[in-house]
Formats: sequence, structure tokens, C-alpha cells
Amino acid sequence: RTPGVAAANVSFLQREARVTYDPQQVTPKRVVNRVRQLGYRAWPEGKSASDEEEAHWNRLLISGVLTMHIMVLSFMLYFRQWTGRASVETEWLSHIFEIMIMVMSVPTIFILGLPILRAGVAGLLRGRPNTHTLIAVGAFSAFGLSLRNFFAGQGGIYFDTAAVLLFLVAVGRWLGMRAHKVSKEAVARLWERVPPE
Repeated sequence: RTPGVAAANVSFLQREARVTYDPQQVTPKRVVNRVRQLGYRAWPEGKSASDEEEAHWNRLLISGVLTMHIMVLSFMLYFRQWTGRASVETEWLSHIFEIMIMVMSVPTIFILGLPILRAGVAGLLRGRPNTHTLIAVGAFSAFGLSLRNFFAGQGGIYFDTAAVLLFLVAVGRWLGMRAHKVSKEAVARLWERVPPE
């Protein structure tokens, strides 16, 4: 629907889009910006993207360490309640743990959650909510409710739920990227063996 674009053929398997456009009406940069508005990442032909898998792995590593600490602290809070050790005398320690969990969950939410939120909002704006929309609603509502409850001093906090949800989705995405890369290399090797005639 972008003015100046005659056709767009997208291959999700190869992660490529071939766009036929009128250079008088639209530039490659405008096409790339339009694709990004739709919630995808794009680069013009000839420009290679930085290694997406490596960047995703680095984000996963940082947030994985933070999520692990969040879970340990959350387990201590849960254990305190399960064993009946929750008392007024130890409430200050519980509050310190909650502050630590909140501080560690903020970078995790933004490192892993912003790409999902961007793709989810883009799908919602197009009138086609997708899996990213569902994950974004779940994670960011848990995070928002936790912030409200923390500052209001009432109810439970669910920073750990938001962080673990996004972390598990990110692990799944990384596994999918690895499988895609391996299968693409296998197809390329197979293609090299096809006789030219």
C-alpha cells in the first residue's frame, strides 16, 4: 500500500523481501522505514545486518543472569511465606528483596521486552494481533501491576513472572534462530551438489 511500491514478495523462510518500486516516488530508505513500522527489522540490499543471532545471544545472556537472580530472591520470599516465617520483624528484609527484584527486572523487561512490544503493537495497529501482542500484554501487565502494588504497598508483586515469561520466549526464539541457520546452511550445501545441467 505504500505509494510507489508496485509489488512485494516476501519469503519468511529465507527472511527476504523483494520489493519492486518506482525510484521517482519512493526511496529504499522509505521502504525500509515502512517495513520497520510494520514491526519487522529490515536493511536495504547490499547492506548486511549485524549478526542477529549473536546480538540476541548477548541480550539473552545478560537477562538470563538477571532473571536467575530474580528467581532466587523471589524463591526466598515465597519460602518465607510457605514456611510461616513471615512476621513484622522480618518485613524490612522482605521489602529490600522486593526492591532488588524490581531493580533487576527493569533491564530484563526492556532488553527482552521492547522488541516483542514493538512487534505486538505493530500487529495491533494493523488490526491483526499476533503472538507478540499476547506475550506483550501478559508480561507488561504483570510488570505494571507489580509496580502499582509495590508503590501502593499492597498486594503481590509479579516482577519474576514478567521476567521469566520474556526470558523463556527469548530462549525459544534463539533456538528457532539456531535451527533456521542450521537448516539454511544444509539447504545451501545441498544446492551446491545440484548439477548445473
